[in-house]
Amino acid sequence: MICFHRPVGSTAQEEHYPGNLQQNFARTPVKAVRAFCILSYWAMVLGHALYKDYDYFGADAVAEDLAAMADLDVHTVYTLGDFYTQTRRYRIAKEILRDGIARFPENRYRLEEKLKDAEARELGKENGGKVQFMPNPKENKEEVRQQYVEFLDSIGIAAEVLVAKRTRKGPDKIPRGEYPGPVETRDSGFRSFVAFYLETTGVNTKIDAITEFGAVRVVDGVVSEAKEFTFQELVHPYKRKISDEVAEKTGITNDMVKDSREMWEVFQDFADFVGDDILVGFNCVEFDARFLVRAGRYSKRIITNKYFDVMRMAKDVYGKDKISLGELADELDVVNPQAHRALADALTTARVYLKLIEQKPEGKEESLDDFLDGLDDI
Repeated sequence: MICFHRPVGSTAQEEHYPGNLQQNFARTPVKAVRAFCILSYWAMVLGHALYKDYDYFGADAVAEDLAAMADLDVHTVYTLGDFYTQTRRYRIAKEILRDGIARFPENRYRLEEKLKDAEARELGKENGGKVQFMPNPKENKEEVRQQYVEFLDSIGIAAEVLVAKRTRKGPDKIPRGEYPGPVETRDSGFRSFVAFYLETTGVNTKIDAITEFGAVRVVDGVVSEAKEFTFQELVHPYKRKISDEVAEKTGITNDMVKDSREMWEVFQDFADFVGDDILVGFNCVEFDARFLVRAGRYSKRIITNKYFDVMRMAKDVYGKDKISLGELADELDVVNPQAHRALADALTTARVYLKLIEQKPEGKEESLDDFLDGLDDI
């Protein structure tokens, strides 16, 4: 049975600040159906004040009387539990929800989920739980949050208005279909080039982001670590965070890159540095090139440098289907001074390439007409 009528004796003012609900019961016939209707009505008022009006003072007036009553229906129990959780009175919320779980075993799953939510918010995110509740309306967000904080203050709970994080908006970019795909060369006879390496938030070229550029210019087979021959810069990863796993592997943390420039800003300087030289990388054709295409699109700068992939060359030399930069460096006695950092990996790539060309005759050049089927997804 659903009752939408205002209880006998209530007024328009009582809809928002009803006073003592026990008095409303006293004014009505004591039939069970009437009691059920009144409970359903005030549960609806509580829900409206809580979820639509964000009227915490009004909702509190209703909730206080409802919480003192016996034989609440499951919907009222859930709404009360949610209200006391939102207003950070976790002890009351847990008592109400546990009582409801015992009384309504057929609805225990829904009530248990709300109980877990209350327990996690009480624990706090810093202790492995959830963040404290803060209203997030579509309109008048700052006003609603300020009223929420004022209500919490009135019941002795300290809180502060959370300032919404400002997201970094990306620039206008070159459409996907208008940016040229990279061209790979298999000609291994050159000794002047730019070796490069990118550190990223992960290995998914469609959604992960660059965290560091590293490059070294090699002239006539000489690898120099002098400043004028190297390029290295951290990057603020676009729309991504660095996971703990990646941070442990690379040593690059979110705190390190939070104030860094965006990829499209760093890419401009990277493109200036590489000029027209061949770009030598490790697994660069299927990985790094995708990230450079995206960076080029966002910076509105097209580069047409040819790519040479050392990993492909190494597979031909050693006849292996799979080989890592670390394994190859060990095989060729090349020391990587700081593995998984962009400049160190670029230096290692350059030295590995120079040793490999001593073992392999010159190859041939070929164009990637259909470079990477997934390039359109960048």
